[in-house]
Amino acid sequence: AARVPPRLLYQAGTPYRGSDHDPVIVGVFGLPPTATAIGDRTSLVDVPIEGVTFTIADPDGTVTCAANVTASWSNTALVTNANVQVSGAAQACTVRIVPTAGATGSTTITLRVTDSQGLTAEVGFTATFVPELVFRDGFEP
Repeated sequence: AARVPPRLLYQAGTPYRGSDHDPVIVGVFGLPPTATAIGDRTSLVDVPIEGVTFTIADPDGTVTCAANVTASWSNTALVTNANVQVSGAAQACTVRIVPTAGATGSTTITLRVTDSQGLTAEVGFTATFVPELVFRDGFEP
């Protein structure tokens, strides 16, 4: 995403008179949102990956998990539509990944935060689903 340089905005009302107070809006605008890093996760086949947490923020506005975060993933055979669920209160987000039944492998999960100005931040991690080990009679690890 392209970075927009910060800019200072000033808005003044009518020329100053002793009885008037000009409205002034001063702030830094044009800064992208942020998202904390997420480590890679591994789970057994058919066992969802739950409790993946990250925090989002926007230095010049407000972002929330429900309204400003979208998810995409690289392996649609392993994780199908609606099986990456983002929830949370305000800026403390939680992700749940449900694999396709019986599927194993890895997928890159990308979470994108978009603020009211259209600026974005992305955080990604790998979710891997591995088969269970099956031990035959007489063999123990």
